[in-house]
Amino acid sequence: MQANGAGQDRDSQQYCRNGAQNSDSNGLQSVPNNGNTVNNNNNNNNNGVSAQPPSNNTAEEANCGVKKKKKKKKRLSQSEEDVIRLIGQHLQDLGLKVQEDHPIMSFTVSKNGRLALLNVATQGVHLWDLQDRVLVRKYQGVTQGFYTIHSCLGGHNEDFIASGSEGKTLTYHKVYIWHRRSELPIAELTGHTRTVDCVSWNPVLPGMLASASDDGTVRIWGPAPFLDVQDTEGLNECCSMDS
Repeated sequence: MQANGAGQDRDSQQYCRNGAQNSDSNGLQSVPNNGNTVNNNNNNNNNGVSAQPPSNNTAEEANCGVKKKKKKKKRLSQSEEDVIRLIGQHLQDLGLKVQEDHPIMSFTVSKNGRLALLNVATQGVHLWDLQDRVLVRKYQGVTQGFYTIHSCLGGHNEDFIASGSEGKTLTYHKVYIWHRRSELPIAELTGHTRTVDCVSWNPVLPGMLASASDDGTVRIWGPAPFLDVQDTEGLNECCSMDS
């Protein structure tokens, strides 16, 4: 009876078995039994035991299982959206009414609470005045996709802005530095080989900052040796040290 049922399954589910036959011309094999490897297809004919799904619904459920795996990938992207939503909610909880047309990936607030620095998906780094609730400036040059990149304010009187960047080639894996009042970068620091996720200014030495990258390194940046350590405007001539 089950052998006939298996024949009906083969007729009704021909499109399902073709994929399995193409992947293995010899058919699926079962676990060796008494030193002999038995072919499932031969086992079905000789012993009357069917390894095929007992009904059409079983094969359809298998297809549904594949679709469920795809949904899991969507849930991953959904979790990323949840993080972005939480960032926006946190801004609102702090009373920071900031509205961007694209997802806010990360943000930091200046020490005096007046300015907010936002990394916006596909847009780059934006500076907001939280008191007047206006967008002050969009900084150019940096490559920002959907990775979470943390920018920061720093230097003397927090007059400088630093940010990492992402990209597919080495030309994009840089640390960018701007003067707060200038949209164009005053320095592009190279050395990392993958996405630069985070930068942080030294709170004591205004001319020193650190950057962390997906290449597994942390780089410490500072003025070149021939420059005055106090000369923060010489940041376009920098050297780094891996750690």
